[in-house]
Order: sequence, then C-alpha cells, then structure tokens
Amino acid sequence: MSESGGLELGLQVTVAGATARRTLLEVTLELTNTGAAALAPGVFASELLVDGRPDPSWRLALNGPIEPELVELPPGRTATLTREVGVAALAPGAHHVAVRLGEQLSPTVELEVEQATE
Repeated sequence: MSESGGLELGLQVTVAGATARRTLLEVTLELTNTGAAALAPGVFASELLVDGRPDPSWRLALNGPIEPELVELPPGRTATLTREVGVAALAPGAHHVAVRLGEQLSPTVELEVEQATE
C-alpha cells in the first residue's frame, strides 16, 4: 500500500474482458485512514492511469452511489470502491494501472492483456 498524510491506498485490477474496441477492467481501490481525524479522500477528483496516461472512462465510472466513507473517511476505517471501467482497447501484452488521488499515487498493478475475443 502507498501511504501519505494518514491515507493508505491499495489497488487491485483485473481484466474482465476485451474486445477489438475496449478492454473491460475491474478496479478496486481501497482507502484506509491511518490518522486520528476524519478526512475527505477526494475520490471524485481521482484519475485512473493506464500506462501512465489518465483514462477518461474513470470519471464516468465514478457516477452512481458510493459509500459515505468515500466522502468522509473516519479514522481507522477502510473504504472500498469497486468499478468496472471500459478503457480504450489495450494491445495484447503487459500494461500498468494506477490511481492518482491528489498528489498521492496508488501502487501500480501490472496486467497481462490477451488477444481480444471479438
């Protein structure tokens, strides 16, 4: 996990499917408040980085209901955000995914993408 200012970030990413037009990723972001006061993690301002570049589909994936802890995270608590994200088609091979939350970067996850099925 990556740590900064009382907030630890954890990231899990798996390939849920791939077509010639897009790659479907299941992204799970874990936020843990290690400080003594509640904090606002700023999830809505986060960016999904695919091979170092922000992917705009993350903003769309953040629409919808979220846990109250993702808006204000109490001390000592962990909140989890899981979303399916359809990013532009990724070529077969290794790719790197991370989430940037303010100036903090999650651990980078390396994915292996196989040939598209369609």
